[in-house]
Amino acid sequence: MKEKRHRPPQISVAGALLSRRPPLFYNAVMNSPRPIPSAWRTDYANLTRRHNSPVKSAWIARHGLSLLSRLAGFGLLFVAALPAAAEWHGSLSFLSDYQYRGYTKSRSNPVAQGNLEYEHRTGWYAGATLSQVSFDDKPNRSRASFEARPYVGWGFMLADDWRSDLWVTGYLYDGDLFAKTGHYAEIYGSLTYRNWLTGRIALAPDAYQQAADIFNYELSARHDLNDNLQLSAGLGYHDAKKLLHTSYFYWNAGATWYPYRHLAVDIRYTDAQPAAPQGEAPFGPNEFYPRPIENNWLLSITLGF
Repeated sequence: MKEKRHRPPQISVAGALLSRRPPLFYNAVMNSPRPIPSAWRTDYANLTRRHNSPVKSAWIARHGLSLLSRLAGFGLLFVAALPAAAEWHGSLSFLSDYQYRGYTKSRSNPVAQGNLEYEHRTGWYAGATLSQVSFDDKPNRSRASFEARPYVGWGFMLADDWRSDLWVTGYLYDGDLFAKTGHYAEIYGSLTYRNWLTGRIALAPDAYQQAADIFNYELSARHDLNDNLQLSAGLGYHDAKKLLHTSYFYWNAGATWYPYRHLAVDIRYTDAQPAAPQGEAPFGPNEFYPRPIENNWLLSITLGF
């Protein structure tokens, strides 16, 4: 019997199409704060992912960064104190665009992303992803060029065929976004059936520090054609009217090819549409307004270990 190829841990291509790369398979458009290295394993019963609990927006706005650093620190100390039954995962990705829930974080330009994660067999994990960014605020000299996404979470089995993940992540920038500080935190929860269908919900209190609490909903699916080729697709709804004056439906479909043990090549079609006509954008030069995506092809190459 032919042994299945071990797929490398991939980074969540901040692909706009479905939040932080989906927890179960490589999909450049499904952007998930955590790359989910274990997602590349063939035994889905051993996969694990994220965590957190609800908190008031105003409190997060004031103490979000402190909370994230404490949670991450606690998570690392916790797993370090447990028996030595853990794994380190890492990846380096090159993407033709940094797509995120219906808009681009790189003005449709190529970016590089890197991820490092520590995961314990009990389901706890902690890690961080670093990505280049380039928003439509070029006139601002203090604009951000990099985004860091630290995260900590817990993945656990609900039944033989069902797994859940709970996690919290942060979005930290080395500069301003549209002349304002844009750091914020986000809470995630996901439910996966037999490693082929995943639903995810996320809440970002005071997203980008724009006084807007934003929800995001996603559904993704994948199917292995053979040991080296996988088809996947996703659909999401970004409830961002308070932030962008409109909400978005976004989707993607594509294929991932694994030519070698630690290499993945992903290509897919992506698109996004506002849930309602947007009309003339009422945004000033320093108001938060990332560039929407439409009818795009996204290519990504990932090296993992």
